[in-house]
Amino acid sequence: MKKKEIFEYCLGMFDFRLVSYQLDFMFDCLNRSRVVAVFCRQSGKTETVSKVAIMLARRIVDNPVLIFAPTDRQAGLLALKIENSVKKMPFLEHFRIVRQTLRSFYFSNGGSIICETVGDTGQTILGYTAGAIILEEAGSIKDSIVYGSILPMGATTDPPIIKIGTPKGMNHFFESFDSDLYCVHQISYEAAVRAGVISAAYVEEMRRTLPSDKFRTEMMAEFVVDEDAYFPYSLIESCVGGVFRDGPVGGGVYYLGADIARLGQDSTCLIVLERGSPNRVVKIVDIPKCTLDVAIDRINELHSVWGFKKIFVDETGVGAGVRDVLARRYNVWKRNVFGGRRGFVDADLVVGVRFTIQNKMDIYSNLKVLMERGLLKFPRDRKLISQLRDFRYELTVGDNVKLHHSEYGFDDYCDALALAVQGCRETGFAFGFAGG
Repeated sequence: MKKKEIFEYCLGMFDFRLVSYQLDFMFDCLNRSRVVAVFCRQSGKTETVSKVAIMLARRIVDNPVLIFAPTDRQAGLLALKIENSVKKMPFLEHFRIVRQTLRSFYFSNGGSIICETVGDTGQTILGYTAGAIILEEAGSIKDSIVYGSILPMGATTDPPIIKIGTPKGMNHFFESFDSDLYCVHQISYEAAVRAGVISAAYVEEMRRTLPSDKFRTEMMAEFVVDEDAYFPYSLIESCVGGVFRDGPVGGGVYYLGADIARLGQDSTCLIVLERGSPNRVVKIVDIPKCTLDVAIDRINELHSVWGFKKIFVDETGVGAGVRDVLARRYNVWKRNVFGGRRGFVDADLVVGVRFTIQNKMDIYSNLKVLMERGLLKFPRDRKLISQLRDFRYELTVGDNVKLHHSEYGFDDYCDALALAVQGCRETGFAFGFAGG
């Protein structure tokens, strides 16, 4: 559709007069396969995309237009906007509502719109085949859900993908905004004021009440690196390089970092590091729903291939069992002359690491120093990069620094990487090792 046709359609069908930036955005949504748009607050984003969804449903009849939002409130608000828009439409026999639920709309032409909340993991939305994909407040939807649950819905249909929202962090939303594959729209308060959608007085009120970084994201529609991000975006990008391998090269020295899952509840991550200048991540093994015996078998298999100089295992939780089994196979046992019990010697292959607030800071500082010195490279693995971007720090009572992932994030890749690079420390390990 041409812009004039779109403008007249929205005016006649929905009694909605598009302003210039809304018209430009809608034109690309209906004519391009990949669109990303960052809108300032109150600029008509949700209202506009509700019309886009209806117009897509008129042309796409084999599979639904799927709209995903991070929260139930946001999904419900968009569904309400769609419902109100449909109510304004004149009666059309070939395109009218024949069935409707709270969050779903089914039309007489065979098209449909389904609004869903992604939840914490994306498990509740699996099973769809997409005719079109719209991500509402895309910056608040986790990378793992987008790449693991949502985008595979278009594997056989190659649907249009539209990401909209307010800038947030440096996740998949930023990657799309910064990509040549997407048609990009950036709507700041200036455009919205010129169009008469918001007032200059409202902008000034926001300027007075919002912190400067929030004003830049909420009103200027700019991506701003999170202040509490432990690894700056630019630092992570500077470390990207190289490719994965299935085996060692002659003379190589290799270390393994192992973050062990909680009794099959999440993923075990194993990272192989090649020592050098720079040190390089050469293999990542992700084992979902991993039991301890599977983790042990996989580590043994990797060691038979790579011949590790050391294996660092997170023994903070259930990993202690994995460390014990591996240590009994590979380590040199001796009697502790002070306590009469057995322990491990420094030269042992398997080292158990028990994370505490104190030593976690030291372990991660070692990782960060290597990155800052240009002494670490890793391939562009989406999950690793996503978790590094999501990794946070905060000051606790007593001015201690606590390192952690965000509320709904994960850090298994980060922990495995931080463990692997312990083999590249210049000043020795940051921890003692437990007795057996």
